[in-house]
Amino acid sequence: MLTTGSTSTIWTKLSLLPNYVLRSDTDPSSVTDSLMKCNQRSVFTGMEGLCMLLKRLAYPCRYSDLIHHFGRPVPVLGMITNEVIDYIYNTHHHKITNWNNDILNPAALQIYADAISAKGAALDNCFGFIDGTVRPISKPGERQRVMYNGHKRVHGIKFQSIALPNGLIGNMYGPVGKKVR
Repeated sequence: MLTTGSTSTIWTKLSLLPNYVLRSDTDPSSVTDSLMKCNQRSVFTGMEGLCMLLKRLAYPCRYSDLIHHFGRPVPVLGMITNEVIDYIYNTHHHKITNWNNDILNPAALQIYADAISAKGAALDNCFGFIDGTVRPISKPGERQRVMYNGHKRVHGIKFQSIALPNGLIGNMYGPVGKKVR
């Protein structure tokens, strides 16, 4: 339940989001319109869960920082944000895991290659750049060797993506750890 003092601030920030993020005419089961329930039977609205998730993902923010905004204990906040993440992934995973034909069709790939070649690249068929990144995580309790990156000297998860010349990520691979022999 949103408390009175935080409601106007959160709604003001949510109003800045594009309308297709909050509601979709093609998807009647929008997260904002649904009433959701956690495994331990906490009930929340989709909009409340989305607000919790967006606030939680804003850096820096801990679950304990959300207590005064939403009036729920830390374990419930964690379960609600996990439910919303699962809902969003289960509903829209194909947009992340499948080939994005809108930005990676043959005509668009040729435009990207021409743009890169025009900047003086040695290759005329290069349409993007491989970008690898390590996202640091806290030290895990188990299997620390799998998550440790000796090069960066942190525990982390690796992602690899193809960055296109227009700034979009063409394809994402990860997260992965390392293989243990």
